[in-house]
Amino acid sequence: MDIHLTGLDKFGPKKLAEQIAQHELVSVYIPMPSIGYAGEHLSIAEDYGDALYVGEKLADFDPGVSLRMEYDAPVHRTFTIFTLRATNPIQLAEFIFELQPWFDSQNYEEDAYEEQRNLLRDRILEVTDEVPFRKLRFPELADSFLLNKVNWMSYDLIGEGDASDWEQHLPGQPECRFGFVRSSVSETLNGTCFCSPEAWILHHSVDVARFLQEYGNPTIQARKILPAAAFHDAKGLLVSNGRVTVRPSTRIVHASHTMLKETGRIEAVEQLTYMLSADGSALFIRISTWIIVDFDASTRLLDQEQLEETLRNSERETELLRACLGRPTDLKCEWFSITDEAFESLCWDVLYDCGQFDKTSMKKFGLSRSRDGGRDIQADRLIPGRDPQRFIFQCKRITTGRSLSGSKLAVSDVVDQYGARGFGVMTCTTVDATLHDKLDAISANRGIGTDVWDSLRIERFLGDHLYIRDRYFAGQ
Repeated sequence: MDIHLTGLDKFGPKKLAEQIAQHELVSVYIPMPSIGYAGEHLSIAEDYGDALYVGEKLADFDPGVSLRMEYDAPVHRTFTIFTLRATNPIQLAEFIFELQPWFDSQNYEEDAYEEQRNLLRDRILEVTDEVPFRKLRFPELADSFLLNKVNWMSYDLIGEGDASDWEQHLPGQPECRFGFVRSSVSETLNGTCFCSPEAWILHHSVDVARFLQEYGNPTIQARKILPAAAFHDAKGLLVSNGRVTVRPSTRIVHASHTMLKETGRIEAVEQLTYMLSADGSALFIRISTWIIVDFDASTRLLDQEQLEETLRNSERETELLRACLGRPTDLKCEWFSITDEAFESLCWDVLYDCGQFDKTSMKKFGLSRSRDGGRDIQADRLIPGRDPQRFIFQCKRITTGRSLSGSKLAVSDVVDQYGARGFGVMTCTTVDATLHDKLDAISANRGIGTDVWDSLRIERFLGDHLYIRDRYFAGQ
């Protein structure tokens, strides 16, 4: 049963209780008229405060009461909706009618119900005045209330940098001066949590897995947090678990760092360390004993095309640096100096360290020229956001000076025999047009991936990975 807090005067508490008793669940709709319309954050804060009061009172009727917010397009209004079990219809109906003078001003003349409205206002203030230091059933509503209140205060009530004024209006909450509030969820997570419109800051004592269960993606992968390596580039890329994301804006990090430093929670200079959830949905930045949580990391994940572009750019930059050091990357390898077996081992090392394949999936089959069925190396390619793609590689060492042609490889039979979703070839010479055309046709017709490593690509890779090059071409 849906109950809106307007137009109930035609029912009366007794008739409403009879209606409620006929239903197992009741949904109470709280209007939020300022959301989407008001230009003043104070009005929006008052809407959240009203909803918070009603929600906390409804939790007395049913501790399992749930919350959702919906926008009703036909009436152009947002509602906070509480759904609860109708275990006490009479008292629930009486409480709903107590709310009428506050939420249904059109049907309740203001003068006649002024005393009742004042009583309701005082009860609402009893709840909101204790935010954020009171344990609440709906901390998300409390946070929205306080954030909008602080936003209003910073624009219309208090000078931005006046710490004494902030302390007078919000004692014990110096973080509010910097746009952060102490989240009411702190009372349930047993550790201090701050939030702003853009980020969260958690004390290290907070159970991060439980926090993510409540406010982030509830999957196991989302709650698995892994270290992230930072690129020294203009975009500020972070790499973790085969995923690449862009660091949040410097504004978010600077605001968080400033708040913690100015409120005496960290020293003036602190080292930042980065972590990323396994699914890429959240980024974590550690500053001393505090953790900044950014839930927008997934919107900045690089796709395959962007990763390829980043790789090309980084290769060019690496080549320029190596040239400055006198170690250019385009060094020619003396392929005739190694054996077929050594070449296959070199190909294994290249695939193992190129970062495109799952290292635990890689297999090398037999010695050079053994009866391996055209399958020298097997490896699963890692593709962000998709299942791994199994590749079969053939290694061809040719030192006659000729190119590798399409007639030298039986691609289709190998792909069919081993059920591969990708085929690769690695050679120490160039690849002629017949092989490229053959691979392109098979890729288009069968929907499989291809990966060609000719001498130029392998030599470029070895120039960036001199420890592999030195293993096979020592002294060159």
